[in-house]
Amino acid sequence: SAAFAETVKSSEPISTVLIGMLFLSETVSLRTYGTLVPICSGVAISCYNDDSFNLVGFLLAAASNFCFSTRAVLARKMALQFPDGIDDITMFAMISSQGLMFLVPITLVVEGKSIIELFFTGSSSSSNQGDTSLTMLGAVLFTNGVMFAIYNLVSYLVLRRSDLITHSVLNAFRRVFIILFTTYFFN
Repeated sequence: SAAFAETVKSSEPISTVLIGMLFLSETVSLRTYGTLVPICSGVAISCYNDDSFNLVGFLLAAASNFCFSTRAVLARKMALQFPDGIDDITMFAMISSQGLMFLVPITLVVEGKSIIELFFTGSSSSSNQGDTSLTMLGAVLFTNGVMFAIYNLVSYLVLRRSDLITHSVLNAFRRVFIILFTTYFFN
């Protein structure tokens, strides 16, 4: 479920601290490490007897944590090594375009048949929601893309002006909102 995935992903501060120690030799105070204990405990308790637990889903959410944490740490490392070398918007544009080049072929392999069917017939019979129009799909993809681009750009701006742990804790708070919204919206 979306709530389960977001709960697992809310442990991102832990992976960020570990990866930050590995790549940047960045350490934080003992008090900060202590604040991670409730996060670990909360995630463990939430996942313990969750009816929607799925090992593959858990591993994918954990891998997502690792990737987001690594992205933040490496962006931070690059900003520290080359403070005048690249600005936030350029870094965001470069990472986004590389991500697009990586994900488009995967999307075409996984969803290619549905995309072709939708493009040529104007609707897709393989959709979980019944008929999906090309216009509706385009509107949803455009809106999602704009919102995600704004989120990521703001994320880079915050990362440049705060330390890694603060950035990842703010990200965890964002996940609380996502869990509440998806629980309400999807019952």
